[in-house]
Amino acid sequence: MSTEVETFVPWAPIPGAPARPNPRLSGLHFTQGDLVVQLLVGESDTPARMTFESVVAFRATDEGNKLELWAGHDQCLGGLHLVEHSTYLRETCAESCDVLEAEGLVHYAIYTDNECVDVIARRPPNVVVGELRPGHCCDWMERQVAVEPWEQASPDRAVRFSTKYCEYGIAMGGSTMRIAHCPWCGSDLPASLREAALAEVEWSGLDPAVDARTADLRMEGWRKM
Repeated sequence: MSTEVETFVPWAPIPGAPARPNPRLSGLHFTQGDLVVQLLVGESDTPARMTFESVVAFRATDEGNKLELWAGHDQCLGGLHLVEHSTYLRETCAESCDVLEAEGLVHYAIYTDNECVDVIARRPPNVVVGELRPGHCCDWMERQVAVEPWEQASPDRAVRFSTKYCEYGIAMGGSTMRIAHCPWCGSDLPASLREAALAEVEWSGLDPAVDARTADLRMEGWRKM
């Protein structure tokens, strides 16, 4: 049994963030071995996204359920830390019957006022700061989505996105099956604007089947309102 004391060392992976950023968790997505942690940082709630590739283990815990941890540390542990002599890392390796070796693994602690996210990974995360990609919920969707005109997009992209109606769908031959949730991270996708846009066009007295170009322009204008 290790006698080394678990130590939380301040970690500053977010450029321009204060030394103790006191982040808020806005999203947590795991798929295909990668973990994406989305945060709002600082007084201006600057968005930041951390992508851990090939995660070994992770857990998310309500901070109110970590009373033993708080009792054992005098300093406030809110913020971002690297954990040396980590109990979680040691337990994870032991549970693997020592198939996992602690050498080369790092315990990252991302603690907010409400949640505690612990990540064990072999490499530091990729960090993106500022406005995240509008409309697409995660990196996997970004890699797979084709935006109109679809004919000019890679045929390997499985998802189609209509900018006119703000719709996502799975390509199925010559048609598209609309989807409401991301196939990778499970996030709710934006509600379709199709019915509202068509209702606006019909209210204007246009017949989309006859006045196709004019109707398209009306719908584009409505979409930007």
